[in-house]
Formats: sequence, structure tokens, C-alpha cells
Amino acid sequence: MEATLRDLGMRGDIIKTMHAEMARSGRPALSKDYEIFRPEEEQGKKIIGKLIGKGLSDELGDRYYLVVEGVDGKTHYADIGQTADIESYKTGSIIELAPQNLGPHKTDHTIAEIAKTNKGLYSAELHTRHDPGASKEFIRTHIRRLESLRRHNIAQRFSDGSWEVPRDYLQEVSDIGKLQAKRSPIKVMTRSQFSLEVQTQATGATWLDHALLDPAKTPMSNRGFGAEVADALKRREAWLVQQGFAKETGKGIRYQRGLLKTLENREVMKVAASITEETGKTFRPAKKGDKIEGTYSKSIELASGRYALIEKSKEFTLVPWRSVLERVRGQSVSGIMSSGGGISWNIGRKKGIGIS
Repeated sequence: MEATLRDLGMRGDIIKTMHAEMARSGRPALSKDYEIFRPEEEQGKKIIGKLIGKGLSDELGDRYYLVVEGVDGKTHYADIGQTADIESYKTGSIIELAPQNLGPHKTDHTIAEIAKTNKGLYSAELHTRHDPGASKEFIRTHIRRLESLRRHNIAQRFSDGSWEVPRDYLQEVSDIGKLQAKRSPIKVMTRSQFSLEVQTQATGATWLDHALLDPAKTPMSNRGFGAEVADALKRREAWLVQQGFAKETGKGIRYQRGLLKTLENREVMKVAASITEETGKTFRPAKKGDKIEGTYSKSIELASGRYALIEKSKEFTLVPWRSVLERVRGQSVSGIMSSGGGISWNIGRKKGIGIS
């Protein structure tokens, strides 16, 4: 009974918090529309919606909560645990919540398989021998995974670049995953910093565009934020037709091939022209295989996503932003652009220390 009463008390406090956040955002809601997101019970479930509130859920434990008005017409409370990114979650932005992945990643299974047949060792050379078709970038993702696990003393790197992988590697990775999920049980992904109104007329590839082209359509409620999104999708669709990026046919709307990339490039070029006018520097677009070098100056929020401004004395480039770059703002960085748009970064003069 004591545990039941405690849970009821906590739920009551959470409902009061959600009421307060809804009132602050000027949104009416009924208690029946409230849900508490419990990731341990809802593996595979995700919540998409507008962030309307955030704060400390446990001051002593340094844990935070988010309140999200979902496209499902409900308001969700999520205890996201400990995080260093709370300031980056902006009220009004569109975010996605999902339970943290507890088990080993696909890369972990590959690493374990290669190590098992090579006396507990993994390396880029051994990976190529195991899978001759694997690209350098694909192999780098496995090395980055080992780098991230090294601080947990799960794997050890030798001077020749090879790795010692323990026999119980997959079990150790699983244990670390469970520990991390306990501290931060929910993965938070910002899908757009821009309002629906801005997105309906934006130059770049917006969250609305991704939603329109997604074959697995996210169900939208006919009330609340879900109804607002459904209306915004119709207006964005009409804008795309008006701009010549889509056309109406007897079978519905047909979108231009490569629409997202076209919109993204168009927005990047527009911003680059503005930077050139301001600084006098030449814009150098980043292509697959290019070596990106320069000083990381700042991040720029676009409708297509967040970009990093990398500057040299007479030129600059814009590349997809990664949170690790904030550690070296104002410093030299270098990396190689992959086909998927990602970059394996090297920081300053510390050759061989890659971050992604």
C-alpha cells in the first residue's frame, strides 16, 4: 500500500506540473489528455511533439523533466534523467522522445564476431579481411564505437591501432547500456527549432517536408497540436506546389525527385551568400571525400538543421553540426566528409584522435 500511495502522490505532483506548464504556454487541456512516458514499459514507442516546458524533476539527483504536447493530441511528461543538454532544448521546438537503446548495437555484434575469430583482436585491417566490401567510413563507425567505450575500460587500444576486445564484450556493453539508461532513460532528438508557421514558408528542408515524404506516416490527432500539424502540412504542400517543387496529379501530390536535398542546398547557398557579403570570404561547398579544415567559429540554425561554420583566412564552408564541436569552438578542426554527410573529426593538432 505504501508503494501505491507513493506512486499516486508522484503522479499527482506530475499532473500539477503539467497543468502549470500548459497554463504558462496558454494551452487548455484536460487531465484525461495527460500521459507519463515510462520508457522501461514502452520500448519501441516514440513521442513527437512541441516542447512546452522543462525543469528539475529531482534537484538532489540533478534530474530533469520535459513536457511535450504530442501530435497524438495528448500532453506527455518525461523524466529524461541527468543531461548536460537541457539548455539546448528550446521551448516551442519540435522534439522526439524515445527509450534509450539498452542492448548492444549492430556495430558491437560485428566487433565481437571479428574479435572472436582473431584471438580477441579488432582492427580496420581485420575488418576489411572479414568484409572486403566494407567502406572506410563504415569501418570508422566501429572504431568510433570502441573509442566511446574505452573510457568505460571495456576495450583497450594498442599503439598499432588494433584493439583488444574481451570475451564477454557484448555482456559488458549491455551492462553499460543499462547503467546509462538508468541515468538518462530517454533519448531526446530535436527535429526542428522553428515553429510550424515558419516552416510552412521556409526555404530549406523542414520537419514538415520530412513528414510529407515519410512513407510511414505518423498518425495525427484531429485535436490539439496534432490538428495544428495536419493543417501546417496542407499549407506546406500548397507552398511546394506553388514554388514548383511538387504538382497535383490524379493520384495526389507528386514531389520533385531529390526534394529534400534540393531545398537544403538552396537554403545553404542563401545563407552562404549572406556570410560572403558580411565577411568577404569565398564559400566552398563540402562534397563527399573532401577534407574539411579550418576554425570552428559558431553554429547556425537553419530550417534544414543545424550547421557548423568552419572558417579559413579567405574561405569558409558549412557542414552539419555535431555537439562535440562545441568543446572546441574557436579552435582548429579537420575531418573527412563521408557520403552520408557525416564527418569524422580530428581536433586541432592531436592527430589520430577522432570524434564524430
